[in-house]
Amino acid sequence: MQMGRAAYGFPFGGVLRHALVVGGLCWTGGLAGRWLIPGLRFGWIALAVGVITHFGILLVALTTLLGWVIRMSRARDCRRLLDEVSWRGDERVLDVGCGKGFVTVAAALRVPHGSVVGLDDFRRGHGASRHSAEVARANAEADGVVRRVEIRTGPFTCLGVEEYDVVLASFSLHHLGAASRLETLAAMVRATKSGGRILIVDLIGHPAITEELLLLGMRDVRLVRRTHPKILFGWVLAEKP
Repeated sequence: MQMGRAAYGFPFGGVLRHALVVGGLCWTGGLAGRWLIPGLRFGWIALAVGVITHFGILLVALTTLLGWVIRMSRARDCRRLLDEVSWRGDERVLDVGCGKGFVTVAAALRVPHGSVVGLDDFRRGHGASRHSAEVARANAEADGVVRRVEIRTGPFTCLGVEEYDVVLASFSLHHLGAASRLETLAAMVRATKSGGRILIVDLIGHPAITEELLLLGMRDVRLVRRTHPKILFGWVLAEKP
């Protein structure tokens, strides 16, 4: 069974959209300034208008390129991340910060005899994206896995104790402060069964996550960079003794 019938939206759609708007405004504003201000050729005003114009062009170009890279690599990187687990097919999985359910559904496709819980605090803001438990459930139903997917609403720190064989967190920790992130990681460790795995993919800050998982007693903690652009994204993989 393949994913693709559901509406998962564009990764980081809100952030990219805002960047495009800012870049577009700078670009058009700079061009308008050149036309509306007579004799704008030299001086500080001309320099400022030129800097704003070129900044807008650069921001639009980089945002478009980054969006294309993320979109093209999304499904592939999710598949490669889940390939880190030797699936039996009956595992119980937790996706922390499930959003619209992209990773939740991908994990459910790996466990035809298991179950997946997608958890998110849908009450908090998600940028410009519209996330809700209803959207995640609808996507699970569209991709044919709704019977083995449960969507819950709540804080990341209320995960239970030793319930899950695999705990996932995909781009859901970067917005947390240091104390909140450590509390969430501790909850993820408690929720992982002995011998279970934690798989995290997120923005910069992975060395801190790696060190914190080691302090929390996890073993075989590895930081790998397989999601492009590698300077921004990375994976943290760990196993619970």
